[in-house]
Amino acid sequence: MYHAPALILRKDAWGEADCLVTVFTSVSGKIRLLAQGARKHGAKLQGHLEPGFISDISFVIGRNGYRLTTARVQASFPGIRGSLVKNRALALVLAAVDQNFFEDGDDAAPFFAMLQDFLAAIEQASGAAAVRRLSVWFTVRLLVFLGLFPAAGSREGERSGMLAELGARDVNAVARTPFRDDALSDELREVMRHLQDAVRIPEYVLATDIAVSWAYGATG
Repeated sequence: MYHAPALILRKDAWGEADCLVTVFTSVSGKIRLLAQGARKHGAKLQGHLEPGFISDISFVIGRNGYRLTTARVQASFPGIRGSLVKNRALALVLAAVDQNFFEDGDDAAPFFAMLQDFLAAIEQASGAAAVRRLSVWFTVRLLVFLGLFPAAGSREGERSGMLAELGARDVNAVARTPFRDDALSDELREVMRHLQDAVRIPEYVLATDIAVSWAYGATG
């Protein structure tokens, strides 16, 4: 049996009363687990597997894959759920991690720690501008982790200097970074244009005014 904190990415109905829960853990990276009976009335797992929660989970690996045995909420981020702008930033994180990671635990711990720090910073953010800046920071960190951010010294890297400096900062200093947000937006737009389909951002996320969609010039 394995034990780990996990960010709940998505929860899908499975069969009559089960769920398939997609999570990102500090030990196994992204995995999908069968939560048997989780949709039954009064099930112990109810309320602990909502997307965007960080829960302490236990699971086993059987012949048919991963099976969740226990889950307990560690952080539910009520400050995010009470804000439309912050909810959009949360949607970006959950969808981006879900769609750009396979089941691979390599270097999962530092990325998971970054996710925790980011969500805590979003919850404490004082306004939409800070949420946008933090979302750009997350996008840069994601690209760096995936090995897709332009290399220093390359032509694309020279055009992404402000983004590189922003991404190198501690998350708690991001909102105070003395950059013009429109200049960061321009750099991120160029990076995403260069990457084309190498990184996947869901259409419903691109329709919002957060992070990459905001960098592409969406209004809101």
